[in-house]
Parts: sequence; C-alpha cells; structure tokens
Amino acid sequence: PTGGGKTEAYLGLSCVVMFYRRLAADGQESGSGTAVLTRYTLRLLTMQQFERTARVICACESVRRTLDDELGGEPFSIGLYVGKPATPNKLGEAQELIDKRGAESNQTTLPTKVCPWCSTKLKYENQLVQNGRLITRCTGKGCEFAEGIPFTCIDEEIYSHPPSFLVGTVDKFAQITWEPASGAILGNPGLKIPPPNLIIQD
Repeated sequence: PTGGGKTEAYLGLSCVVMFYRRLAADGQESGSGTAVLTRYTLRLLTMQQFERTARVICACESVRRTLDDELGGEPFSIGLYVGKPATPNKLGEAQELIDKRGAESNQTTLPTKVCPWCSTKLKYENQLVQNGRLITRCTGKGCEFAEGIPFTCIDEEIYSHPPSFLVGTVDKFAQITWEPASGAILGNPGLKIPPPNLIIQD
C-alpha cells in the first residue's frame, strides 16, 4: 500500500548494492558504471522519487569521500532519464537553457528545486557546462557540495559518464534500442565495467 515503506526498503538495498560493488571490485573500472536502475510508469512520480533518491546518493557520496581508498575515486552519482519534453538531451541544449535561465521553456536542467543535501534553493546561474559535464553548484553556507552536486539529467552526460543510480521512465528505457550510445548504462565488457546489479520496477 501507499506509505508502506517500499521506497525506503529498496533505497536501503540499493545502498548496500552500490557499496558492495565498489568494495568487491577488482580495480576501479569493475566498480564503476551504473549499479542500480529504477523504472517508473509516470513522469511526475519519477521526478518525485528522483528527489528522494538524490538525498540518499549525496549521503553515499559523503561517506565515499571519507573512505576514498576503499570505495574508489569515482563519485557516487544519480541520473534522471525522462526524455526531451522534461530535460535536454544534449549539453549544448542545456547551456542554452542555462543562458536563458529556463525562460519560456518546459524543459529544465534543475531536476530538483533545492539541494538534496542542505535544501538551499538551486538556481540556473549556479550551473555551467564544463569538460563534458553539467555542473550544479550549491551556494548553501558550508554545504559539502559547493563544487558540484552529483546529479545529472542530460542524456549525453548520462551516456558518457554513467551514474551509479539511474532513475527513469519506462518509455525512456524503451528507446535504448534506438540509441547506440545509451548502451553505456548497461555496462561495457571491453572496459571491464559490469552491467547493473539491481533493476527495480516501481
């Protein structure tokens, strides 16, 4: 039933899976890549669950920073995979949206309105595209993620830097067969990056 604690249960399991993937890895590559995929049928529900999951990922990343030797140097991160009507597919499109500060557009490069870690309001002027990544800085006083919150909602970046945890809609995952670059979220045997350990259908 709604409110029964399903999300909390699978987020707890996801944390175990992500940490175990890193701890059991034979080299950094085999611990990288996307460890968990979650699929939802409704876009609104997906956005809401992304916000909850982003807080968990920030907590995982905070722990990783204190155990860099054991958990590797690649940050834990989360990606939002919902399609072009809600988020840009390309980094160039994201930059245009940032420059216009989201004016007159249904799309957004801010998948959550506040920092998942400290709840400071996020703004377009604190975003920039740099070295193939969309960086969103938090301006909260003393926030651990002042240099960049570990989330992305741009398809191009999701493919080039697969997040540890990917939240998406069923229809978006269905288009994987039509986009060769999207195969990166399913692992890369050539680079010794394993496939996801856990797939959740909610």
